[in-house]
Amino acid sequence: MINKFLELGIQVKGNKIQQTTICPKCSHTRKPENKKTPCLSIDLITGKYTCHLCGWAGWVNKKKVEKEITPNISMSNKSKFHPLNEVAISYLKSRGISKEAIDLARLKQFNDWIIFPYFKEEKVLTYKKRCITTKQFSQKAGGTHIVYNYDRCKGQKEIIFCEGEIDCLTWETIGYTNSTSVDQGAPNEKDKNVDKKLECVTNCYDIFENAEKIYLAVDNDANGKRLENELIKRFGAEKCYLIRFPEGIKDSNEMFLKEGKDALV
Repeated sequence: MINKFLELGIQVKGNKIQQTTICPKCSHTRKPENKKTPCLSIDLITGKYTCHLCGWAGWVNKKKVEKEITPNISMSNKSKFHPLNEVAISYLKSRGISKEAIDLARLKQFNDWIIFPYFKEEKVLTYKKRCITTKQFSQKAGGTHIVYNYDRCKGQKEIIFCEGEIDCLTWETIGYTNSTSVDQGAPNEKDKNVDKKLECVTNCYDIFENAEKIYLAVDNDANGKRLENELIKRFGAEKCYLIRFPEGIKDSNEMFLKEGKDALV
């Protein structure tokens, strides 16, 4: 299988089943600082390869494999999801989130869970759930891994990269619509490989390549630091700007709640 990838000019790094590498079709056409950025996902078992920038894709094995279909998840009121009730809205307001930001995010509710839809080209490809009563998180099984708020960050020259949907809504509340977040949280500081955890970034690399400045506003802890370092590797140090929170402040939302809008800005 590895030899078949090499025949196409695809570089394979070791025997890791799922990995990202440089695309031989488009990497040479990009800016010098981005030529070595991995944008091609490959699978050493299925033989599938997909570039998340130029769209080059296929299979190196001769066995025909059914093409994967990206789901478009229904978020209409006829589905199991419904508009937020007063309890959910009160919870979000207690986190400082404005009603306008809530409406723009098109949040939904299922029982005690707030639903954060992940849109790409106006299609819901996945969603995250947050329980109001227990603060548990859950993610849609089988959904497509993409970053949060993709559509509103596409085409932006500056992007704020956070570590959660509440942080993104915090920036939205104070007037910044260009914030995004990983879908599975930060990788563990001791993880040996984080490609799978950051698949959402790989799948949406186009919005970051086209941005001129990316502000990294990750959590102020060890896992957040690991995420920050991994993002710098993927985006390039020359376009990354680091947001540092004061001692005792964990993230954008806590900064906003404790210190106010002007301090966060």
